[in-house]
Amino acid sequence: MSSLRLFIAIWVPDEVLREAELIRMALTEFGVKAKFVSKENQHITLLFFGETPKSKLNELKSALAKVKQKSFTAVLSRLGVFPNWQYIRVIWLGFQAYGFSELHNAICRELGLTPLTNFTAHLTIARVKAILNKQITVKKIQQIKPANISFQVTKFSLVSSELTPEGPKYKVLQDYPLL
Repeated sequence: MSSLRLFIAIWVPDEVLREAELIRMALTEFGVKAKFVSKENQHITLLFFGETPKSKLNELKSALAKVKQKSFTAVLSRLGVFPNWQYIRVIWLGFQAYGFSELHNAICRELGLTPLTNFTAHLTIARVKAILNKQITVKKIQQIKPANISFQVTKFSLVSSELTPEGPKYKVLQDYPLL
């Protein structure tokens, strides 16, 4: 294999993963048919590179090591969907913290990339296949209020993703501490 499927991730603490599991159970009860993201794969994606030549890996690692951002507190704040409430494809947990955008922008700057203007720090819970009784179910989903969990973001990780029939397999290639 001459390329790797890469992304930048922030891993969340067990407390957030437990809250995601409670929400997953509620969604199942509400009649949401979905492929739920496994606990070990739940993360916040700061930047997705996709297929990247292995020959660029050391250059990428060096550039990421130059990112100098302060650690910050993130707060689990809401449940959201992509692309919209009329056509739900993804259900996610959102976080409040300006630090995510700052870190996303700093990484993009170091790599010579244009930052996303609508960056939303989120943890994907489910990729929706179908919703039974859509009007009622959407109303129930909109009423879910995640616990107000805060945690310290102290690092980001360069991760490779291998797509397999059982789902993606992630491997942390390198961690980068925040100041």
